[in-house]
Amino acid sequence: MTKSANNNVIVCDDEKNMRRLLQDVLAEDGWQVTPCASGEELVKLVESEKESYDAIVLDLSLPGMNGLEVIDKLRQMGNDSGLVVITAYGSVDAAVKAMSHGAVDFLIKPFDNARIKSALRKVRESKGLITDAEMSHPTLVGADNLPLPIVGRDPRLTDIFKTIRQISSLKTSVLIHGESGTGKELVAQAIHFNGNRRHAPFVAINCAALPETLLESEFFGHERGAFTGAHALARGKFELADHGTLFLDEVGDMPMSLQVKLLRVLQEQRFTRVGGEKEITVDVRVIAATNRDLHDAVRQKTFREDLYYRLNVIPITLPPLRERREDIQHLIEYFLNKFSKRHHIAKLKLSDAQLQVLKAYNWPGNIRELQNAIEKATVLQDINSLIAQAQGYSGGIGVPRPPRTGSDLPPTLQEPHRSASGDEYLLDLGTGGTIRELDSVASDAQRAAVIRALKICKGNKSEAAKRLGISYKTLFNKIDDLGIQISTNVE
Repeated sequence: MTKSANNNVIVCDDEKNMRRLLQDVLAEDGWQVTPCASGEELVKLVESEKESYDAIVLDLSLPGMNGLEVIDKLRQMGNDSGLVVITAYGSVDAAVKAMSHGAVDFLIKPFDNARIKSALRKVRESKGLITDAEMSHPTLVGADNLPLPIVGRDPRLTDIFKTIRQISSLKTSVLIHGESGTGKELVAQAIHFNGNRRHAPFVAINCAALPETLLESEFFGHERGAFTGAHALARGKFELADHGTLFLDEVGDMPMSLQVKLLRVLQEQRFTRVGGEKEITVDVRVIAATNRDLHDAVRQKTFREDLYYRLNVIPITLPPLRERREDIQHLIEYFLNKFSKRHHIAKLKLSDAQLQVLKAYNWPGNIRELQNAIEKATVLQDINSLIAQAQGYSGGIGVPRPPRTGSDLPPTLQEPHRSASGDEYLLDLGTGGTIRELDSVASDAQRAAVIRALKICKGNKSEAAKRLGISYKTLFNKIDDLGIQISTNVE
């Protein structure tokens, strides 16, 4: 089958709504989508040869001819479309089998839009369909007008921009630390696309997304006949990234058995495919990312110390969105413009008061959560839903926000002004003609809630974090950020 210039993809799923969703999502990335509802229909489409298909998105649970039977039929026909399979939670074994039969990636329902787009990008990379436009870095607003895919003017981001300029053309390993949703992959892309490897592949792999049994093959590829179902030679990520960059996302979740082999490749730039004997030499720059404390993982002996130091030559730490609140306004403006243009819809306008609410919210999902919230509000043309999310209300669209009373507030915030010990929980909202700024009110409310939880739990931070619905580490950071002094009075 010849390569198509039209990025044609078949989406095969027996659920009509899923077909429509995938059609809309993939169309955003320039795919020409042909939907079908059964395995038999898919086979007929391929047999007709009216179109050549670069990719196939296939649900494994189909009536009649199931997904694995479809895969076998396609391979018998000599079809070489890039295959992405979809499976329900609990059916991972079938997905693993599909991967051994040549599938490029698999997704477990439910999955987000970014995940399916990423899977289809793998197909483009493996089939050489990446366009020049896609290989050029995004031109978003950055410090000093530098065209980097990061929006913000926080001083810590300015330092990151400087680091990117310094290291982009070097081969040095980089380890990016940051919570989920802070933009670790965007920083990796900025390093790659602003350096001398920009015209070579940028290949990403999520080390937490695949079973251990598949990771080695994903990294290094396999020879034909290496294991049951290995009907053809498959190149791994290191080969695909030759002369370019390999981005290892969630590297802290990599099994120890693979860490040893990764260390060897980093040191020697050589490896052997699964089932093979010939050593393959590559020139790959590795950028890794994690939301875990790898130094702590080394102490707990769940991550190799030698690999940690090999990856952590240049460390970059991305601050969470709650620590760069002034950037929230810039991000909101950027996303409002982006999604109004993408969906050809009116741009929402926020009042100063609404903007202050959004800036006061902690955005636990960081930039990813903010982006999704802005897109949802733009599509639905509903500012109230956006504000309600920031205020912690999860009612449906069009449902008025009920008045907050003591009984429907979170337990740690109910009646904060009442305490046995006096006025620690009294929130000064301003008196007379004065009005407190919303940021300071929100901080005081959080401080009161943390102090109250610590008192109730008699200073037991683990229990207090559990009651507050946050991690121990987050509570520890809150105590420091909010200036809470732990004393015998609290404990």
